[in-house]
Amino acid sequence: EAAAQAAAAWEVLRRRASEGETATARIGYLVGLRDVLFFTERIPAGETLGVTVILEAAAPPLHHYRVALTLRGQLLAQGMIATFLQEGGE
Repeated sequence: EAAAQAAAAWEVLRRRASEGETATARIGYLVGLRDVLFFTERIPAGETLGVTVILEAAAPPLHHYRVALTLRGQLLAQGMIATFLQEGGE
């Protein structure tokens, strides 16, 4: 979920860079996980996580991202996520 939220934030920033400040967030859904590996037994609540999101493929409305989550420089999880982004604004 943290990676999906980071992907959504990146999507808004990308749209604002190309469409200007009037670009709004789109409703999106996390629809898939693939090749996800966890390197810890638990991810603590209340900690600041680092999240890396790289767009791997886009065939709108589907988008695939390679993601990684870290805590204090330690890799916690990595894999691929897929999102479905609705057209239009909020």
